[in-house]
Amino acid sequence: FCLMLITVALGLLAVGAACTSETEYNKGEGPGTAELVILSHEMSGPSYGIVKVTGTAKNVGSERLSWASIDCRFYDSAGNQVSKSSDYMSDLDPGQTWAFEVICLDDRAVTYDIGVGSCW
Repeated sequence: FCLMLITVALGLLAVGAACTSETEYNKGEGPGTAELVILSHEMSGPSYGIVKVTGTAKNVGSERLSWASIDCRFYDSAGNQVSKSSDYMSDLDPGQTWAFEVICLDDRAVTYDIGVGSCW
């Protein structure tokens, strides 16, 4: 029974690993993939210790995205990374836009970079 459980767990890990992708971050215009493009983004805060990056992304592909993520890395005034956070969406149809909000709970964050994370 234990061997079967370990085999199932390893199989699930392998499936999860196949669905992830390396995020390409960009400080300027929003990067994207062949399926998902960031149209706009801006940072606000800190307010009550929370920094937010809000924006819109669009499914420019021809198929529904079952899963999509927007990833942000946050930096302090010395350029040190202080946090990383993401927002997620499921079932994004072709042509549909998504209003995302990535939250950072570290009020030292003064800059960020952003990228499209995993999509499938």
